[in-house]
Amino acid sequence: MCIDPVFKETATCFCVSSGNIFFMRYNKLIVFFVACIAVSCQTKTPFYKVSDQSIADIDDRIFGAFFEKATWDHEIGADAAISLKTKAVFPEVLDYMKWMNIPVVRFPGGTAIDYYPWYNLIDHMPGHHDKRPANLHYEAINKEINHSSDGRMGLHEFMTLCGQTNMEPMLVVNVGDAYFHKKTIEEAAQNLGADFVSYCNDTEGRWADLRAKNGHPAPFAVKYWQIGNEPWAFKGLNPRNRNAESVKQYAQSMIAYAKAMKAADPTIQLFIDATDDNEKQILAAIPDDIDYLTFHSYTPWGIRNFKKDDQPIDPQEVSDKAVWQALVAAPFIDQQTGYSKLNSSVLQKNDKPLAVTEWNWNGWFDGEAKSKQPANELLAYGLGAGSYLHAIMRQADKIKVANQSMLLGTGWKISGIRVDTTEQQRPIMYPSAMVTGLYSRHHGQQLLPFEGTALHYYEQPFKLSLLKPQPKVAEQDIVITADAQHYYLHILNRSYDEKRPLTFEFEQEIADDYTEYRLAESDDHSMSPYAGITTLNHQNYNSTDRQLTVCVSPKSITIFKIQKDNR
Repeated sequence: MCIDPVFKETATCFCVSSGNIFFMRYNKLIVFFVACIAVSCQTKTPFYKVSDQSIADIDDRIFGAFFEKATWDHEIGADAAISLKTKAVFPEVLDYMKWMNIPVVRFPGGTAIDYYPWYNLIDHMPGHHDKRPANLHYEAINKEINHSSDGRMGLHEFMTLCGQTNMEPMLVVNVGDAYFHKKTIEEAAQNLGADFVSYCNDTEGRWADLRAKNGHPAPFAVKYWQIGNEPWAFKGLNPRNRNAESVKQYAQSMIAYAKAMKAADPTIQLFIDATDDNEKQILAAIPDDIDYLTFHSYTPWGIRNFKKDDQPIDPQEVSDKAVWQALVAAPFIDQQTGYSKLNSSVLQKNDKPLAVTEWNWNGWFDGEAKSKQPANELLAYGLGAGSYLHAIMRQADKIKVANQSMLLGTGWKISGIRVDTTEQQRPIMYPSAMVTGLYSRHHGQQLLPFEGTALHYYEQPFKLSLLKPQPKVAEQDIVITADAQHYYLHILNRSYDEKRPLTFEFEQEIADDYTEYRLAESDDHSMSPYAGITTLNHQNYNSTDRQLTVCVSPKSITIFKIQKDNR
């Protein structure tokens, strides 16, 4: 016998008459909405009352990406964007990145960045090399083993790509050489921090001359810089072996880097990690030099078994529906609302604006759990990423920058754009990147509050790695944004097999037409074989000028863009 999630409802059922339902310009889709009417008569139609009183500004930069030069498990990441045959970025990759409307992109690392110097990304580095070296696995630095990649995505190639796609670059610098005593703190801060800034931003001098020699006389004018990557994983800083001497060494290194980099260009903005309070000594010494505090968030990692009530259970006892609805309830669930939320101590800090410079639904099935891997697992992971993105948007008062990991790859399922290294198959998009691109293209600047009644919930009783049992998960996870002209309904439908009608009431009158952008399984494989994005224009024939009833497909993310009637 398979165990399903427990479905819960509230309030009294009422039917939605045809006079209150909207019809579409396309006759072939009327059946879909007739089905929604039937569902609404059998269950309770959720009702949402939307307020125009904004509770936070949505910063466009939360829809950013992380373009990692990966060095793990044969994954080469960003290097794969460039074809070995043509020596140029794949046209499909360029098109996908343009479509995603990425506001800020982080490069090049990642774990490896604290183990190699920035000038390995350029040619003609005096005293070091004429041609930039291969991209090494960070554990292989100074060891005689094979390199991970040829390093074809260098700094100049990356900056050219940013210009082609209108992405604002964020560069990460190596603080590891200072922390691990490979160089003196002062030497590392100058050579690996300040000189990197000067190479990118100076208008004259030796670094500007070297940049011109490498093909770019004009400054790159890079504004965003992160010092180090995940220092909480460094020996001496992580919870297992944290000690005062290491904390002091890290703080002194970061202070020296920040001062040197701001001296090179006072206009840059600096990001530092705030996990485990590693930022405290730094902010106490140089509060005005640090602009953002960062943290990273990934869930659920490897899923090897299923547990219920803390006891292992046979995976075959868990239904496909239950597995799906567990995967899309990420990263954590608020027990009061049933909506997704982030869980990081950094969110309690108010010293600086926050940035989640790496995040994503990141998991895989292994061991005895592998038999329950969903048929379209990548769509499930994509909807899980959508749940993650909703959690980030709900923290818009604090989070101003976010970078979804990882933008492009060759093997990892966390990749947003997948490239075949043999170049026999064209690059494709994975649903996780399609979700973030869709939201970047269609959202408002204001986060709006709302109240809901007759909402649908389910119980998620299983533990799948870091995905925990939840007594109350909202079947429809909703974020609402607005701008001067439109309302935007961002709806993740976690329902496995049911269409759901939802009614919304707004403070302002709405126009008669609106647009739906639906990401779900589709016959349209132009972007991806795993999902498609359908764009539909609707006519609203509601009985009032402030209400709208929409219908959402199972296993989907939908954005409804609704014109305000400003006559």
